[in-house]
Amino acid sequence: MPPETLAAAALITAVTYLVFGLTGFGSTVLALPLLAVLGLLLVAYAIHGILRRAGPLRLARAWCAPIGLASGILGALFGTGGPPTALYLGARIGDKDELRATAAAAVLLNTSMRLVLFGVAGLLAQDGLLSSASLLLPSMLFGLYLGSRLHARVPAGLVVRVIYVVVAVAGASLLVRVAVLP
Repeated sequence: MPPETLAAAALITAVTYLVFGLTGFGSTVLALPLLAVLGLLLVAYAIHGILRRAGPLRLARAWCAPIGLASGILGALFGTGGPPTALYLGARIGDKDELRATAAAAVLLNTSMRLVLFGVAGLLAQDGLLSSASLLLPSMLFGLYLGSRLHARVPAGLVVRVIYVVVAVAGASLLVRVAVLP
């Protein structure tokens, strides 16, 4: 994520929560339209990455904390915290096997923590959620199998471009969420 985007997201979040702290409401009403600028920036950055001819961008390790913060904010607000992390990993790790393993470990850690927290909160027992999820397990395993076979056949540059496509879809999803929320 470019520094300007991260700075804009941090400023938007600070201002909207300043309003919330002052008035007790209003953070979401202010944040949603402003974060639609962030969704647009994610889409634009992803398109830039897809069209980039010079090879993948490389980020310094120092970007870990700010991008982690941005991912946390997006995850908390919209359940879409993965795009900044994916961009960061794609810009730090050149080997596609290392990239996939690191991304999978990050997803596993995030999902495990969510499962524990949702379980403690009693959210997993609602409306047959676990039984519905278990019905989808074969589809998940099949998709994972096909993706793993495909991963072995494609060059690293294409894997990074696919990450940009996923980020573009996530940015578009953020725009849709902003559009449909009151």
